[in-house]
Amino acid sequence: MKKPQRVGAAQITSILHPTDFSESSGRAFDWAVLLAQTTGATLHLLHVVGFPEEVQVDEKALREAVAAAEKRLSTLMSGVDVDGGSRAVRIGAAHAQIVAQARELGVDMVVMGSVGLSGEASVGSTAERVVRALDLPVLTVKSPPVAKTKKGRVCSMCGKPATDVICEPCKDRVCAEASNRRRRG
Repeated sequence: MKKPQRVGAAQITSILHPTDFSESSGRAFDWAVLLAQTTGATLHLLHVVGFPEEVQVDEKALREAVAAAEKRLSTLMSGVDVDGGSRAVRIGAAHAQIVAQARELGVDMVVMGSVGLSGEASVGSTAERVVRALDLPVLTVKSPPVAKTKKGRVCSMCGKPATDVICEPCKDRVCAEASNRRRRG
């Protein structure tokens, strides 16, 4: 592995790549790997499992989502020639967990997609909130125009093709589990 290189007045020794497994995150991952290889930096990966507050998710569904995300993070790093640091799955609001992880790890840079699974960049987006909250470089990478996109979205719980953040079968399962929990509880 290369010795960390200075870039201007800063030295990049560690990079955090938060991913939601969207196409934009995939492109950002490519940039994070390139930057890590170029500078000799350690690459840390993070996925945040978040559910709408109005949906009560039971422990089993949460464990399944975390396990699926851990598996996808491992797959993402397989075959990549960089010094792999940590791979973490956190639960909560994406922007808050990204900022917390960046601070805890003391990274020098964050490389993330500008558009997440929703497919829309908006004021108050996760990327914008991270940029505003951190006092370090945050590289946001745009996804290609939709016409050039070959892959569709995938469910954040099961990884199967989906038209939304969570596919219909997973939505149904989560809602049924939440309903059963309310009835029992």
